[in-house]
Amino acid sequence: MLSIVDFYVPDSVTFLQSQIFLDFQNKSHFGGVGPASEILHEIGKDERIAIAREAVPQWSRINDLGIDIIGKEKEELREHGIKFGNATDDVNKYLEEVKTNYALFCSAL
Repeated sequence: MLSIVDFYVPDSVTFLQSQIFLDFQNKSHFGGVGPASEILHEIGKDERIAIAREAVPQWSRINDLGIDIIGKEKEELREHGIKFGNATDDVNKYLEEVKTNYALFCSAL
């Protein structure tokens, strides 16, 4: 039931969310329509936490993410003539912030 739809990219320079667990308990950032949106708006804090306790440990591979995660996509884009520089600082920063958010979230469960 819990899915990535309730995690969001904030409108800022950083993806790091120091209050990720509190936000998760009290807000739904999924603004769509349909069953996922309805469920996220209807359930309370305790239900969200129960779902997270079951689902989040299954996401432990997040800790293994590295820059190679985008390798296939970059190769496909190169085949279409799109060129990339070698700078990976932004991607590495993003991946580290995702891992930090995940660790913060897990430690709060």
